[in-house]
Amino acid sequence: MPGTKTVVISDIHVSDGAPYSWFTASCSDRLIAMLDMVVNDPEVGELVLLGDIFDLWLYPVDVAPLTVGAILDKNPQVATALRACVAAKSAVYYINGNHDSEATTADLADPRLTSDGKQIKVITTDWYKQNCNSKWHFEHGHEADMFNAPDDSDETIGGYPLGYFITRLAATPRSQSSHMTR
Repeated sequence: MPGTKTVVISDIHVSDGAPYSWFTASCSDRLIAMLDMVVNDPEVGELVLLGDIFDLWLYPVDVAPLTVGAILDKNPQVATALRACVAAKSAVYYINGNHDSEATTADLADPRLTSDGKQIKVITTDWYKQNCNSKWHFEHGHEADMFNAPDDSDETIGGYPLGYFITRLAATPRSQSSHMTR
């Protein structure tokens, strides 16, 4: 009988480990250990990755943000640990956050994350509530935040919310960003 517990993880911000990154080598080690615990706990039946697992925002303005595939290239041990969760658990769900809003089903179907035809399933909060467990409501929370909520108006740059641009500026070294404001 599969486990009945659900583990929820969010805001890991896996990226390239550069100085501007929030994800460091010690974060990688802790994440891998946590995912190993998920794999080895028979009481855990499913894993919900609740947004900002990958960071597709936090890069200086002169650096193209990495794709999920490029992040996996830089973090093969994390990919292996996620794949082990897919293999061991009845389901691994992915609800996008703001920093990984562009992560798609195709991104998560990467062979480094799949196992015997099983893959991480990209879902919405409402889908989970209706199809998995009506007792739970999981959401990343960015949709209620004026800086990070998706903006479908025609008044945005590329459809990104203001928080995307603030994050890019915050990741830019001071010498470079002060150069931009002159």
